[in-house]
Amino acid sequence: MKVFRKLIEAEFIDATALRDSQVIFNFKIINNLGERAVLELSVDAPQNWRTDIRDNSNRSFTTVFLEPDESVSAFIKVRIPPDAKYGKEIITLRACGLGVCSTIDFTIHVVEGYDDIQLFSTHPFTSAYVGSMTNIKVKVRNEGLSGTIVSFDVKDLPETYTFTIRDKKGNTVNQLFLESGGEEELEINILIPTGIEPGFVQFTLTAKGETSEAKINLGINILGKYELKVLTENFYLETTAGSKQKFYVDVKNSGHTVISNLRIIITDTPQKIKVDVEPKEIPLLMPGETGRFTLVVNVEPEIPSGDYFVEFKIESASATIARSLRVNVKPREEIAYLSLITVVFIIVALAFLYRRYGRR
Repeated sequence: MKVFRKLIEAEFIDATALRDSQVIFNFKIINNLGERAVLELSVDAPQNWRTDIRDNSNRSFTTVFLEPDESVSAFIKVRIPPDAKYGKEIITLRACGLGVCSTIDFTIHVVEGYDDIQLFSTHPFTSAYVGSMTNIKVKVRNEGLSGTIVSFDVKDLPETYTFTIRDKKGNTVNQLFLESGGEEELEINILIPTGIEPGFVQFTLTAKGETSEAKINLGINILGKYELKVLTENFYLETTAGSKQKFYVDVKNSGHTVISNLRIIITDTPQKIKVDVEPKEIPLLMPGETGRFTLVVNVEPEIPSGDYFVEFKIESASATIARSLRVNVKPREEIAYLSLITVVFIIVALAFLYRRYGRR
């Protein structure tokens, strides 16, 4: 029987597959015989390999009736046994009708199973403030021929940073299973600790399958916000001439990063008033912490009573706040008592003089 007419067409005739797997080849049967014909289909395959011919409605068949130039699309399913030999195998599909046969060979390369893990991220770097939570999205894909369990690990992230890896549903994952060709989007949530300096932190995410491993470099631009808050509200001190009083200035680091070398600088004081600051400096004030300065105000005895103003600034390398302390100086108690006694004595003396000489 001579083969001279093409009754079968296929676009893809080559595939790579694993043991104990299935391959599907699509093809088209065409009646090129010039008259109505019944075409019989058959398959030659290696021993123990199962094949099945089906139409696009998934119905199994081996015979088809076609008018001249009519065609029908179909596919052949090939089941590879678990003990198949590694290498190249040929599956031959034959169509015969009206004494004419046409064949096409499909090639299957049987290989050992392997996974090929890949990592991708459209935005591998992000920016965030100290003390905040940030996230980086990453896609993991298996481009190999077999499914695998994928394990994740983060390296080079400082120990003070904490992280979790979550899937699209918000579940925390350390491992997941990826089929061949499968893809999963993950989100790495990173909590940036307080008390660190701004800068750039780079780390590596590793995804490891059974036969492959992928790495991707990720990074965070750490932003710092310096903010100093004065907790003391009433800058008023009442004192007397010749006395020493203390006034407390409480401050808080309300920003995201460390404030260093914090001190109070006296910028202007009235005459006969001297102000000392204790301590001279607060070396470090961590985010959320409070510190206290003590202003020791010395008032000389000769100073007149009244209101005086001490100008000062709270200063660090990253923040400066100006304040004014109102000092209300009152007379000393002994002077007040002496003045009172003097007034009383004068009143008594005037009364005596009036009683003795006033009636004359």
